[in-house]
Amino acid sequence: MKDEVIKQNEKRNFNQEFKKLVEQRVAITHKKIYDQNIQKKLNEDFKNLIEKRFAIVQKELVLNKLNQ
Repeated sequence: MKDEVIKQNEKRNFNQEFKKLVEQRVAITHKKIYDQNIQKKLNEDFKNLIEKRFAIVQKELVLNKLNQ
């Protein structure tokens, strides 16, 4: 009887530790995905900004050529 209780306690402890480990992994993965999405959004915003500036410079160059 005593051995059975010890085995059950060990199994319960293992399950609790495993659950805790899985929860930590899920939290880490969630944070990494969240950070990647933020970085992707920043990269897209930066790309759009560069494209807008490029278009403005291009228009100015065309206007300068027309004025000359």
